Amino acid sequence: MESNKRSLYKAITWPAVHILFVGTLVYFFEMAITGEAHWEYAGTFAIIYTMCEMLGFFLHERAWNKFGKKVK
Repeated sequence: MESNKRSLYKAITWPAVHILFVGTLVYFFEMAITGEAHWEYAGTFAIIYTMCEMLGFFLHERAWNKFGKKVK
């Protein structure tokens, strides 16, 4: 079992890695499609997308806690 400190570090670093990854993808897709790209747009999209994913994951976990006890 891992420590609370390690879990906290992982919980903080994963969104940062995800934001960097998604932002980079959006930047290069925008560059490929339009011929120009802006880090401001890519970064903003990545942050909003990651926040939506975090909310979705939280709601998913809450639903499993409520209804998932029946699944073995």
